[in-house]
Amino acid sequence: MGNSRCILLLLVVGTLAAQSRRTFAYTDTDSWRSLSGQKLSANGNWLGYGLFPQDANGEVVLRNLTTGAELREPAGLRPPPPAPDPERETPPQQRTITLGFTADATFAVFTTFPAKGEEQAKPGLVIANLKSSQTARLAEIKSFQLPAEASNFVAYLKDDKEKTLTVRRLSDATEKTFAGVTDCTFSKAGRSLVYATGEGVFAFNPEAPDLPPISLATGKGR
Repeated sequence: MGNSRCILLLLVVGTLAAQSRRTFAYTDTDSWRSLSGQKLSANGNWLGYGLFPQDANGEVVLRNLTTGAELREPAGLRPPPPAPDPERETPPQQRTITLGFTADATFAVFTTFPAKGEEQAKPGLVIANLKSSQTARLAEIKSFQLPAEASNFVAYLKDDKEKTLTVRRLSDATEKTFAGVTDCTFSKAGRSLVYATGEGVFAFNPEAPDLPPISLATGKGR
């Protein structure tokens, strides 16, 4: 009799366990999120990174490592990796965000992807003030540049027909634009921005926006 009760109890427990278990489905992977694009501020106080699910919109997390405070911003749907190249031994890398901090860690700047369902749109840009937690979102951005040792400016190229370069003063959001730009780079100290157009290569002083750019070379730029 005792053995019969033990067998019955085991059958009941086994049945309840089977009912509580759920079959793993491929859609469960949609909630998995991968971390990418990690960047640490120069002073070590801020960490930025992207969190992207398999098939849903992700976000960028800006975390203060001293206080634990976080700023989270939508970052869109990360595109699938490019198709494998048969001539390369290594698999193609998954695309991710580009993220940077100003030298004084007052601002963070990062790219975003179009949101799910809007894949035909173009990538964007977010400028985040880490002191006030205020953000500015810009559309149709191809790339951006921050000077390595300065904190006053950001330069970004728009993905438009005019190939517009915008130099933005971060403290007050005033801007200076140039058309037909194919590439640009800041000097280390941020006192000069060198950019290329179809007419040549030029240097612009962001601190003196009313002065015309200086021509460094004529002819087709990069």
